[in-house]
Amino acid sequence: MVATAAMLFVVTLACALGVWQMQRAAQKNQLASDLQLQEQLPVLDASTKNWTLAEVNHRRMRALGRYLPDQAIWLDNRPRPNGTQSANGQSGFYLMMPMRLESGQHNIIWINRGWVPRNAAERTQLPQVQTTPESIEIEGTVFPYADRVLDLATQPEAALPKGQARIQQNLDLAALQAEHQWSQLPFILRQAEQAQNDGLVRAWAPQAVGVERHYAYAFQWFALALCAFLFWMIHGLIQQRQLSKIHKGHRER
Repeated sequence: MVATAAMLFVVTLACALGVWQMQRAAQKNQLASDLQLQEQLPVLDASTKNWTLAEVNHRRMRALGRYLPDQAIWLDNRPRPNGTQSANGQSGFYLMMPMRLESGQHNIIWINRGWVPRNAAERTQLPQVQTTPESIEIEGTVFPYADRVLDLATQPEAALPKGQARIQQNLDLAALQAEHQWSQLPFILRQAEQAQNDGLVRAWAPQAVGVERHYAYAFQWFALALCAFLFWMIHGLIQQRQLSKIHKGHRER
């Protein structure tokens, strides 16, 4: 009974995890499909109105305005985007920078300008990035947030020396709006790959990247479930044969 209960527990857990991995793969495939459909729609203008996330999520959008480089935030522990030369797993930053739109309402929109490598010897030594003080028009894709990572430690803003760049793990749009008390659009615009020679990498990976990994994990979990069942069945058959031999020996006596 104990062996049967253990087998059922392992098989149930492994199958559940396998199904979860398959669902994750399906979600990524669906997101990639949705993005392809959204990219066929007309490009929106960020200055037209106070857009909601529901109206523009995953839509292409252009924004005309001036960057606010003194309010930039560097998101740490980001891998180099796919589609570029291999950097041996090199980690770096996403440069998140607010832009003041050229509109009557002076809305702020946060731009994910791209990726830059991190200095391996000195983490806080940030790379040189070109930021024009003039008004600039960019185009990109709307996302609810930048890719999130596990935030083990958050340094409060008050603890930062004056003038030091903000290095964080994640971007909290609601907290930034409350901090600055400005009119801010409730999403970020991930800048598309454009030849601006600003030192940033913007060869973004397709949304379906990593689906093969989910399929591989699902296969491993289903294989574990099958192995647990086969082990239980073979072990039970061996025990049954041994018991049959013992009973047969008793009868022959």
